[in-house]
Formats: sequence, C-alpha cells, structure tokens
Amino acid sequence: MNDTSQEQNAPKNDASIPADAIRCISGLIYHVLKPGTGKERPGPDDVVQVVYTARTETGHLVYTSGDNYTPKTLSIRGLIPGLAEALQLMTVGRQMRVWIPPNLSSDKLREAKNGTLIFDLVLVGFTRMKEYPSLPIELTSPRKEEY
Repeated sequence: MNDTSQEQNAPKNDASIPADAIRCISGLIYHVLKPGTGKERPGPDDVVQVVYTARTETGHLVYTSGDNYTPKTLSIRGLIPGLAEALQLMTVGRQMRVWIPPNLSSDKLREAKNGTLIFDLVLVGFTRMKEYPSLPIELTSPRKEEY
C-alpha cells in the first residue's frame, strides 16, 4: 500500500467537524453518516466486525481494515478508548465519522504527536461475548405493601 496514494484519496473535510456532530463528555465527537438497523449495540466485552479507516488531521492514513471495505474482527476490550466508546454507540449498519482526541488514543500515538484521529466506521456485525446477569425477581417485581 502506498501512503502517497492513500493521502491523495483522503476524504475531503476530514478535519472539519459538522455543526450537527455530537460531542460526548469524554471529548469524543461523532457524526452519523448513515443510520443502522436494529436497537442492539455492542458492549465492552463484545467482538465486532467493522470496516474502518483512520487518518490524522492532515490526512495521513494511520489504520485501515483493508482494501475493498473488508471487515475486520476486533475485541472492543483491546481497542483505544475512543474507538471502543464509538463502537458502543453503533448499531449494525451504522456508518459514522468519529474524531478521537489524543486523550482517548494510545500512548504510542500521543507520543508521536498525531493529534486528533479521524475514523470512518461501519459496524458490519457483532458477537455478544458476555451475558450480563438478570436482576433477581425481588428487584424487578412490583412491591407488595404489607401493613
């Protein structure tokens, strides 16, 4: 893969954040490009199938899932904090552009002074890896008042 051709093919306006982008308390910023389907979202223990590219603010390609929109399988637990947060906001089929500030990146990228990373993401699917226990019946049943 030739970095020069990748930089020339960088999407326009990567670094410019649309006025309707959503700003999270953590510092993550995202803009939904295409809504997903369903209501289920991956959790912190899940494995996702995702198509992605990541660039610096200057358009330099940092990461990619591969050519031709090939999904990659990743464990959310093993990702940089900003990417893990973003993927948990997605439903299958959702396409987002995400701006990840240095504080939600990796130590290696912060040391390289890459600044904000811009990810284009498509969640292709996910596998639930951990079922959370259901609440005991006494906590979910209507309370009977006894006098």
